[in-house]
Amino acid sequence: MLMKLFNEIKEISEEWFSGRNDEWLKSQISYRNMTKLDMTMGQIKHIGHFMYHSDAIFRENGIETGEYLDYFGKE
Repeated sequence: MLMKLFNEIKEISEEWFSGRNDEWLKSQISYRNMTKLDMTMGQIKHIGHFMYHSDAIFRENGIETGEYLDYFGKE
């Protein structure tokens, strides 16, 4: 189940960043005078919190979870 979530997040992320450039990331959005990069980083932190919290609950209950890979795809 957790691996399905990981794969869905990967696909959504790749689609979100496809064709984007620095100018797009630096552009402003109307919410609280933030950039698209600010909003994107906030969402990444939110997803990370959810995943790590869920992982901790699974491990506490003896449910095996997948291995985490770093940014470059290595353990």
